Amino acid sequence: MSKVGMTRLEVFFAVPCIALAVFLSLQACALPDQQRRLEEKGKLALVIRDASTKKLVPARVELLDETGKGHVAHNALPILTSGPLAGGNVKSEFTVTQRFPNPQTRTDQFYSTGRSRFRLPPGRYRLTIRKGLEYRTVRATLQITAGESTRHKFELTRWINMPQRGWYGADGHLHLPRPTPESNDGIHQWMAAEDIHVANLLQMGSSKTFGFAPQYAHGEKGHYGKGHHLLVSGQENPRTHFLGHIVILGTDSPIHYPEEYLDFTKFFKEAHRQGALNGFAHFGRHSGGQSGLSLVLPHNVLDFLEILQFEKRYYDIWYKILNTGFRLTPTAGSDYPWGYSYPGRERFYTRVLGGLTVAKWIESVRAGHTFVTNGPMLDFKVNGEEMGGDLQISKPGKVDVEAAVYFDRERDRIGELELVENGVLVRSLRPSAHRFQHEVLQSGWLALRARGLKRGELPVRESLAHSAPIYISVGNTPPLDRTEEARRMARSWIFLLNDLEERLSDERFERLGKRSGTAPVDLETVRRNRPALLKAIKEARDHFREQSR
Repeated sequence: MSKVGMTRLEVFFAVPCIALAVFLSLQACALPDQQRRLEEKGKLALVIRDASTKKLVPARVELLDETGKGHVAHNALPILTSGPLAGGNVKSEFTVTQRFPNPQTRTDQFYSTGRSRFRLPPGRYRLTIRKGLEYRTVRATLQITAGESTRHKFELTRWINMPQRGWYGADGHLHLPRPTPESNDGIHQWMAAEDIHVANLLQMGSSKTFGFAPQYAHGEKGHYGKGHHLLVSGQENPRTHFLGHIVILGTDSPIHYPEEYLDFTKFFKEAHRQGALNGFAHFGRHSGGQSGLSLVLPHNVLDFLEILQFEKRYYDIWYKILNTGFRLTPTAGSDYPWGYSYPGRERFYTRVLGGLTVAKWIESVRAGHTFVTNGPMLDFKVNGEEMGGDLQISKPGKVDVEAAVYFDRERDRIGELELVENGVLVRSLRPSAHRFQHEVLQSGWLALRARGLKRGELPVRESLAHSAPIYISVGNTPPLDRTEEARRMARSWIFLLNDLEERLSDERFERLGKRSGTAPVDLETVRRNRPALLKAIKEARDHFREQSR
């Protein structure tokens, strides 16, 4: 070795050794700093209980520091996001996260099991706890001190208890995958945190596949939960870009006919054979839903229509269907995670007597004992008949109406309570409880709706609720499906059928294969189903022509 300096080999080994020594020295210096920073933080433990039962309950929690930044508990419930909430689109995969970016408040929140733990920088924090629609919001200011542990207990109280009144809230439109039974407990706690009594988890399909948000089982094997919170499998399939999207609730087994994908009636008949419920999603407006409705209505296989979703309400198509003489239960659902919202934001309540079971819930929805809401609760009776009921009176005359709306004044500001007859507003009331008489001159239906504004949300959104109809048959007057209004509605359905037939013509047929809208159906599937569609158009048109005479 040279006495003047190190050889290249010595330098090669020496440089990494020097670097390693420097790194270890820096780490040794850093460890006390890291420890000091940890010691500067404070520990926070939250405990959330139901005020009446004193039991731990899951809830949605927001904890903001003085800069408005949201903090998530270390043991927050893992949840699933996708689509716009995950920064993607309808084709994006699901993301597992503990952070929930609430689009209404534009803050980061999380879901608590009832016990939450944090390690936080010292300072002042604003806490908000929410649980569904029936519980009051809890708000508090917390102080975190460096190096100290803080424990806070909170009890959630109800402003109304709908299960005690026999009413149970459901989100009819959720897309949450349950590939195995091991998925159940986490999703069940999440739905309970939003106080969703029946969470309908829809496996989603298209003309090419039926595997998005898969459910490990349908029917009883796919039911999970007990008491007031149940998970139930269903499907959003078929889905098209020119006949609408179909939702089937309570299936015993998945229903999929890829070769006859546009034969909605075949899907519906099989669903009824299984005891399930058939409906159209998205108000019957989305992706040509009215055309699809015109095809299936004459077959009397349709049970419900979603009329509240995406923070919007569209009642017009539903009113049109009712005024044609068909009976259709109103439902609602968030379409989470595509709805850019959260589970249960829109839901519908169903009257179920003798305790909640899936079978009794299905039959009550089928019977029409529902109302939809994003906050307000309704009570509505005519001559003692409840929502979805039938009333017969011997001749035109007055009926006794009981109408009420209840709401949490911290979250909703209801301006109007409205009585609707055959789709027409006939009486506006103050937002409270009323008893009065209303004169009925012909067969038809009465319903109650409420509207106002949400509090504490930017931009300001509507607060909404709508009851199912109460159907009234009046002696010596034509039945609803034979009224002049029904004849006029029948002619409008014929117009839709003629337009659909024209779109299926040789001249325009190729355009249907162009990929537009959501869940586009490929041209080959349209071509294969065109003869059956043309036959269905003729059958439906014959029905409405007879009705329109």
